Amino acid sequence: MPRVYVDTGDEQAVQDAWAIMDATINDLTLNGGLRESCETATQNTCNADQQSFKGITMYYMYVSSFLISHFQCRSGFPNPSATVPLARR
Repeated sequence: MPRVYVDTGDEQAVQDAWAIMDATINDLTLNGGLRESCETATQNTCNADQQSFKGITMYYMYVSSFLISHFQCRSGFPNPSATVPLARR
């Protein structure tokens, strides 16, 4: 999504990226930690693919938020004088 924003300037791509990240956090966390359906607070029966998913997901969420912030600051989007460039509207 950040790449779509960079290439097109389409603000909806930024909003979509935030929506995906918010849904991931809301639906896949338990007590502040990213959890798979095969995990509980005390037990982990996940296979390697399920464990890898979390690492890949977190990496791309970080990269996406960094890229959005970087390009928003450079382009003045959403507000060149905003103190928090990642603020969602």
